[in-house]
Amino acid sequence: MILGITKSILVLDAETGSPTQLGPKGRGSANYWADPLTKTFMFGWKWYKSDQPAGVADFEAPEAPVQCFPPDVVAAIEAPASEVMLAAFNCEFDRNALARLGYPTPPEKWLDIMVLAYSLGFNGKLDQVLKQIELPASKHPRGSQCITQFSKKFEPWWTNPQLWQDFRDYCADDARIEEMLLQWLLFRLDSPLLLEQTQNILRQDLIYRRINARGVPVDARAVAGAQKIMTQEKAQVLESMKQLTGLANPNGRDQLLDWIRAQGSQMLNLQKDVVQD
Repeated sequence: MILGITKSILVLDAETGSPTQLGPKGRGSANYWADPLTKTFMFGWKWYKSDQPAGVADFEAPEAPVQCFPPDVVAAIEAPASEVMLAAFNCEFDRNALARLGYPTPPEKWLDIMVLAYSLGFNGKLDQVLKQIELPASKHPRGSQCITQFSKKFEPWWTNPQLWQDFRDYCADDARIEEMLLQWLLFRLDSPLLLEQTQNILRQDLIYRRINARGVPVDARAVAGAQKIMTQEKAQVLESMKQLTGLANPNGRDQLLDWIRAQGSQMLNLQKDVVQD
């Protein structure tokens, strides 16, 4: 048994696209997957410790060599976790991508390669972890270009068929690299010395992912009421400041700071610490 919990592992990697953007300048994962236009373009896969090469299924381009999962991958997805677990780096993203294709899977079916890497003190995205570990692997050179054009700009595959082929290669290559990383990690973690600790970490991660997927109950009426009160109070305070200062826009930093200095204050700025003093 691998990690004392499963007989086999299938590493998966999804490539997706959406008009809803992820990341610091975008919206969160829940909004990303709530968008009905979000698509799962393709999935790469690689069996753990197998000589079989990585494969990729393209669900978008009608001319793709493989347009659906082969039977062994479908069987792995549908098998109980004790028989086959699915693994990915930041696996909840791939779990949602798989569900978008009509293959819902429970959180306990998944092993997060990112969590395993973090448990050994590594951090960051996949390419950063690879550099820290110094694995002899690097991501596809045109991967960023593919993601920008098809995932972020959400342009269809036929706008650049050659780049789309690179996208397929990138997807399969990511699955290969993630499986290589998983081997490196489990060589260390699936050992008598660290097995119990690793199992505890995986249990904690499963609880976290379940809570994150379910969300936290919020009283929507109370939140809406608080926002209404805040808007009213803000308007009243702004009106009071206008009357006090005679400024058209006392909410403007430069205007307010000039007015304060005109009253004889030597205040340097309106930062919190300065105002409190």
